[in-house]
This record gives sequence, C-alpha cells and structure tokens, in this order.
Amino acid sequence: MEINRQSGDVPTIEDLEMKINLVLPRTFGQKAMSTFNAQKALTIDGLNELHGSLKTCPTEKDLAEDPEGLKVDLMLHQRRALAWLMWREEQRPSGGILADDMGLGKTLTMIALTMKSLENIHDEEDRGAKEDSQSGAKWKGGTLVVCPASLINQWSGEIDRRTRRGKLSYEVHHGPNRDTKAKRLAKHDIVITTYAIVKNESEKEGALFNIKWKRVVLDEAHQIRNYKCQTSEAACRLAAKSRWALTGTPIHNKELDMYALLKFLRCSPFDDLQVWKRWVGMKDRGGEERLHTVISSIMLRRTKAELVEKGMMNALPERTWELIEVILSKKEMAVYQRILVFSKTLFAQFLYQHAEKKDDYRLAESLKSQEGPNAEFFKMRQKLLGLNRGEEVKQSIILVLLLRLRQICCHPSLIKNVSNL
Repeated sequence: MEINRQSGDVPTIEDLEMKINLVLPRTFGQKAMSTFNAQKALTIDGLNELHGSLKTCPTEKDLAEDPEGLKVDLMLHQRRALAWLMWREEQRPSGGILADDMGLGKTLTMIALTMKSLENIHDEEDRGAKEDSQSGAKWKGGTLVVCPASLINQWSGEIDRRTRRGKLSYEVHHGPNRDTKAKRLAKHDIVITTYAIVKNESEKEGALFNIKWKRVVLDEAHQIRNYKCQTSEAACRLAAKSRWALTGTPIHNKELDMYALLKFLRCSPFDDLQVWKRWVGMKDRGGEERLHTVISSIMLRRTKAELVEKGMMNALPERTWELIEVILSKKEMAVYQRILVFSKTLFAQFLYQHAEKKDDYRLAESLKSQEGPNAEFFKMRQKLLGLNRGEEVKQSIILVLLLRLRQICCHPSLIKNVSNL
C-alpha cells in the first residue's frame, strides 16, 4: 500500500466531514445510535486535530542543527527528519512513525533526537525522580529502545562510534544478568532491550514497566503488526511521554497492520478497534481519505530514489554485472563430476524416500528402475544404500552437497577426499 504523504495532497477537513456524514449506522436502536454519534464526534475531533497540526509541520527546507557531542555530521535528509521528529514530540499524540527506506539512518537520527532533548537541562535534572500515575508511582526514565535481539549490538555500536565519550549513558537490558532495578535503569539516557524481554517483563510487572519513559522507540516496529499478540499488547502497556515506531514496512499485508501501530502510539480515537473499523478501515473512498489524513500527520517516509531526485542524497553508482567463465582443469573436472553424480544419486534417493512416505508408488518404482532417465544412477544408488545403511537422506545433506560443488569450483582442496565414493 503506497501512501502519498505530501500535506498539499491531504483532503480538506470540509471534504472529510462531508464524507463522514455519508456513513450510515448499521442499526437504528437508541443505544446503537448513541454509540454511532459518539464515535462520529470523536472521529471528527481527531481528524480536526491531526489535520490542523499540519499547519505547523516543518517543510523540507527546515533543517535541524546537529546536536552537540555527535562525532559525525548528519546528512540533509537526516537533519530534515530530526526537525520533523522534534515537531512531532510537541504534538498529540507525541511521537509518530519514521518509515524511511532501509539504509537511510533511522537509528542515527533517533540517537540525535535523544541528544537534542538532553540539551534541555531540566530533562537531566528530572531523571530518576518518582512521579505519581494512575497505576502508582513510577520512576522517570530516559529513552527505551525495543528491538530484535540481532540489532542490540547495532544500537550500542552506533552510540559508541557516533557520539563523544560520556555524552550518552546507555544500558543494554538483555541476558540473564540484566539489571532488575527500575531506579538504576531510569538514570540512563538510553536503555536497549528486546521484544522478548518486554513481553516477559509485562507478565511479571518487571523493571521496564515501573518506569515512565521520556520516549519509547520500537525498532522494526512491524514486529507488533498483529495487535492481538502478547508482544504487541506488552509494547502498548509501556508508559511513555512520546512513542516512536521505526519501520521500513509499516503495512505488510493489510491496513490492519497500521492499526497496531496507531494503538501503540495511542492515536485517539483511532486506537479503538471499533472506531478504526467503522471510520478508517473501510474500503470506500471516504475511509481511504481519512486513513490518508491520519498517516500524513504522524508518519514520515522517504525512499532513496526520492531523496536522490530532490538532491538531498548522492546517487550510488549504477550496479553492473560481469560474468567471467572459468574452465576447470581435467583433474578438477573429474572431481566435480564425481561429486555431481553422487549428489544427483543422493537426491534421487531423497525423492524415493519422500515418495514412499507419500505413498507415490509410481515415482518410487521409476527411481528404482534400471531403465529410463534414472538408469545412470541405479548402480550408484545401490552402492549408496550400502554406504548409507538404509538411513534416511535428510534435506540438509542435499544442501551440503550443493555447497561442496561450489567449493570445488573455487579449489578442490576445500573439500575432503572423495576417492571412496
């Protein structure tokens, strides 16, 4: 689903309200009409607020200054994104979706946002203090980054490489020896953890849920696209002033994937499933325009091609392919052919076993025949059965043999002695 995010293309609020009036209730009972009118009023108010916020949205020419303590200079598109991020944190809901293409520096941009916010001395003074909330007293914390386990080192590495020593304090909240004290975690500028730990601590009311974070950042946020899963529900329970979703693919399969992100962002009233289904998730033209208005207000997405066209990013050289054919020597070809015949025979045995399991007797008899297209492998297969002692040929063995064929093309010494085959 491709969405144009230019504010000039967003429908006017008058058009939106006119099409909202065309939506009819499903039933006309007193209770149903009361619910319908309440949802309609909330939808109009929500669209008014989101649409109105676009008036103060930074333009593409508005670039934020690099934060102090950053070792590298931000690129133009990153400075533009930083200005947009800072603007979004002053809006309602505080936060949004950064959906730039992979490789455009979403991680570094979010680190820059954290450093920018720390330039306000009051933010640092309040860190580690307790505040009252509806669910009890919580410690005031910094930025919580939730990401897949494979990206933990990327986040910590970016902080180490791109920021001056001592400028940001961070804690990797991962592994069996992780800190379980909310007070200590709250004192760090950035805490990096995984979706699995958030889910686990949600069930136990762990340290992450005893902190009111300044911001929560979900990296690879499409991990919560199923709003019914426990990971998504746990992420939505985290207490935070600002919420950010980083993903290059905000919509994977259907529009309902976007609802999960709006639920996390607490973008009222569209974080209510009934409101979403009736007023935004509809397949008609009015529903698409309302969804477009919501997304245009809270999401920033740029592609590499788009940035190159606008001159905000240098184009990479065009990729070219050159095929160079190498002729194997006589001995190398002999080794290759021996492994090739063995691989084909083993694959024939794999098919034979698979056919037996599936009761495909016609295929099984064909593979056993001394005549026909499989005849050249019959003798090898008989020897193979003796070597393999009737053991089942697994799919992994076939893949290993394909690897061996590639290694022979590089150099025969990369494989073991095959003289016994």
